[in-house]
Amino acid sequence: MSALGYDGLSAATLVNFREHGVTSAYIKEMRMQIPTGISSSQLLSMRLQGVTTEFIQELKSLGYEGLSANQLISMRLQGVTTEFILKLKSLGYESLTANQLISMRLQGVTVAYIEKMKTLGFKDLSAETLISLRMKGVN
Repeated sequence: MSALGYDGLSAATLVNFREHGVTSAYIKEMRMQIPTGISSSQLLSMRLQGVTTEFIQELKSLGYEGLSANQLISMRLQGVTTEFILKLKSLGYESLTANQLISMRLQGVTVAYIEKMKTLGFKDLSAETLISLRMKGVN
């Protein structure tokens, strides 16, 4: 870990790394994907939430480049999947940001919710409007 720039990690952190598979190979893989720097706590969170090279590559293929470690963790934690993104794109939500996707999942804006709102005559609602409606319990 010291050779990778993670000096002075506590014994507890090292044990957590070992138990959850935060290896030097995993660290190198993530550094290739996220060049902005990753803290030891972010590494552990990424591993626990299932942030993998494959997940990052899938997001990149959908236009989500340069995501931070925290954004990737939040996306996995809230259940933002490539399937969710593709369904939103099919409904016309082509250029949502990572933070909008996270907020939509966090507030319960589902594909079914959007489709229901459209059948009720509320077409072309922005992501922010949909999030706000869900936050206020509008259904």
